[in-house]
Amino acid sequence: MRARVVLKSYGDGCFSCCDKLQRMNIHIRPELEELIKQDIECGSYRSVDEFVEHAISVLHEQETWLAANREEISGKIDEGCSAARRGELLDVDLVRSLVKEKKQGALSKKPQQ
Repeated sequence: MRARVVLKSYGDGCFSCCDKLQRMNIHIRPELEELIKQDIECGSYRSVDEFVEHAISVLHEQETWLAANREEISGKIDEGCSAARRGELLDVDLVRSLVKEKKQGALSKKPQQ
């Protein structure tokens, strides 16, 4: 059985344009419900509402960034495929090292919440 999450809108145009309370039912798998419970229990979030709000905000930020950078990402993928076809490949250990450096740099620039 799946857990049910009810999201509410108070007529702010998010789910409808009327002034009545609107509900959106979202069904999640039990294993996802368990992950939410674990995050709340360890103190990362005070409530399911806070967890869901944060998850939606993060997902929206990612989707917005992907939409804004789609052409650049596609171009870089095309460049990489072309380089691979020409045999211009990087050593796997070098790639892992470069990715790790980029990730650490991005994390250090990200504002703490």
